[in-house]
Amino acid sequence: MPASRLSGRSPPLPGSRRRLLRVAAGGGGAKQPFHIRRKNRGPVAFAGLWDRWEDPGAGGGVLESCTILSTDAKPLLRPLHERMPVILEPEHYALWLDRQKRDGQALRDLLCPYRRDDLEAVPVSTYVNNVRNEGPGCLEAPR
Repeated sequence: MPASRLSGRSPPLPGSRRRLLRVAAGGGGAKQPFHIRRKNRGPVAFAGLWDRWEDPGAGGGVLESCTILSTDAKPLLRPLHERMPVILEPEHYALWLDRQKRDGQALRDLLCPYRRDDLEAVPVSTYVNNVRNEGPGCLEAPR
C-alpha cells in the first residue's frame, strides 16, 4: 500500500504507539460469502490501530476503538474485493507491537499486499450474513 493511502487520514499513522494485532481464523466476502483462510487452517493476524478518545455525543465518556488496516487485494481475492486486511507474519508481530518503534518507514513497509501463497477462498452459506448467527453453521457450504 502506498504510504499516501494512509497518511493524512485518521486513524493515526503507523508510527503511533497504539498498534494492535487482530487474530482471526479467516475473513469474509460479499453477496456470495467466502471464508478466506490459510490452507493449513492456521490463524491470521491483521495489522490494526487503536485509540482512546472522548465522545462528545456520549456525554464526554471515554471510548476505546480500533480499526483494521487494509491494502490492495492479492490476485486470488481481487474478484471478491479490491481491498483486503493487512496480514502480518509472526516474524513481524514484535516489530508491529513494539511501542518504542516509531520508525514510520519500517512500519509502512509491513503495510503491503500479503506475499505468501497460502490463502484460499471457500464459499460458505449466506447464513453467515445475519449478525445474529454464530457458530459452525456460518462456515457451512452453500446449498
